[in-house]
Amino acid sequence: NNVPYCSWGIDGDTGFLKTGNGTFPDDIDKDALEAYGFKMPDESLVAKKNAAYNDFPQKPYIVYDGLAGKGACRKMFWHLKSVRDDDSHKFCMKPENLKDSSWSLVPPRSIISKVVANRNELVLSFSVKFTDAKQNFTVSLEDSDGEAELPPWRNTAYIKASDYKIGEWVTVEIPLSQLKEDGAYSYKAQKWFDLQGKFDWNRLECVYFNFYHEKDMKGDIYIDDVMFKLK
Repeated sequence: NNVPYCSWGIDGDTGFLKTGNGTFPDDIDKDALEAYGFKMPDESLVAKKNAAYNDFPQKPYIVYDGLAGKGACRKMFWHLKSVRDDDSHKFCMKPENLKDSSWSLVPPRSIISKVVANRNELVLSFSVKFTDAKQNFTVSLEDSDGEAELPPWRNTAYIKASDYKIGEWVTVEIPLSQLKEDGAYSYKAQKWFDLQGKFDWNRLECVYFNFYHEKDMKGDIYIDDVMFKLK
């Protein structure tokens, strides 16, 4: 009857679980659930969450492996779906189309702060399976969206299927120091901002996959095992 650990992403915190910033009692009716015999929360899962935080960066922090990582939450999820591809990867993410799909994952602030502090020693790693050699997409680290005054600047890598085996899962590792700024689109301001060299590590918020293209591409792309880890 244990209630599993969940991340609600409220104010960058982890919902009803206690943290240095306190608790959020409105996330869930704790008294009502306990009256039905549930325990809040499952302590074994909380321990795993704490270990994931404390062990990083010595051990990788998994942002997504079929589910969002410990304490991570989904900021934006546009025209993607979770699918079961094969026995080796089980659940993974697939864009529903390759013309206008995007996906943002927000790690907890305690992980973000370690990413920023150790950015010269870390890589962004993920597994991908392409089904056509002409496929491509971008993956970025993105700042928070402060509208026109503070757009969500991106540090980006361009991923091309032609650089990898087609029809097989491959691992991509991108040193954070090699990401290049490419501008910003503010959903709050509904406006694109050209490159200005203003990416701010102190405002880093999420990992952003973008599958936008002028024309739809053939085939499917599968993404899994998104993580930060040491080089």
